[in-house]
Amino acid sequence: MLRTHLIVQTARDRGYAKVMMGESLTRVAIKLLTNLSLGRGAFLAVDTGFTDQRHGDVMVVRPMRDYTAKEIAFYNHFFSIPTVIVPPLFTKHREKPSIHQLVERFLLGLQEEFPSTISTVYRTGEKLSPEPAKASSESQRCLLCLCGLDTDGEEELALEPTLILEEPAAGVESKAAYIPLLCYSCRLTFKELGPLDTLPPYVRAEGQRRIRRAEMEHDQENQESSKS
Repeated sequence: MLRTHLIVQTARDRGYAKVMMGESLTRVAIKLLTNLSLGRGAFLAVDTGFTDQRHGDVMVVRPMRDYTAKEIAFYNHFFSIPTVIVPPLFTKHREKPSIHQLVERFLLGLQEEFPSTISTVYRTGEKLSPEPAKASSESQRCLLCLCGLDTDGEEELALEPTLILEEPAAGVESKAAYIPLLCYSCRLTFKELGPLDTLPPYVRAEGQRRIRRAEMEHDQENQESSKS
C-alpha cells in the first residue's frame, strides 16, 4: 500500500491524471488470494479491478490484467521488446519468505497440473462488487488504503488483538492513536511499521487532523453531558 502511495504521489508531482500498472492476469489472481489471506476480502474488487479511483485526482488503471504472464512474455520475445526483470527480495527464511510468494508458488504449482486454475480465480474476482469499499464520509475511509472502514460493530471484538498498546515516550507521537483510523488489514500492516516518520507526510498530516478532530468532538460531548 505504501508503494501505491509513492507511485500516486509521484504522478501528482509530475501532473499526471492516470497511472498504468503492469499487473497481468496472473498477478491479479495471485493478488486476489493474497489480499484475501491478509484480511482485505471486502476490498478485492478495488485492489484488482480495471480502474481504481479511490485516490481522487489520480486514477490507477490495469490495462494488462486480461493477459497472462506467459502471453506477455511470448509477445515481448517475438517482437523483441526489451524486458527488465527485477529479482525479488528474500528474507533468511527462503522456503516461506512471505504470504505473497507462498500464494504465488501455490497458484503456479496448481497451474502446472490444472491449466485453468489462474483464469478461474481471475473470473471469480471479476464477479466481486466494489460497493463494500465505499465510505459514507471522508472520516470513514481508511487512512492508508482509502477504502471504507470495516471495523464497526461486533467486528471490534475480533480486532482487539491487533491494537497497539505501547505507551509513547514524552514528546513522542502515539501509534495507538492511528489505529481507529485504519481498516483491519491496514492495522496488521501498521503493527509491523517502524516509526511514524516512515509514513508519507500527507498521510501523517491527515491522520493528525482526524485525531485532533476526534479529540475536539470528544471534549465537546463531555462538556454537553456535564451541562445536562
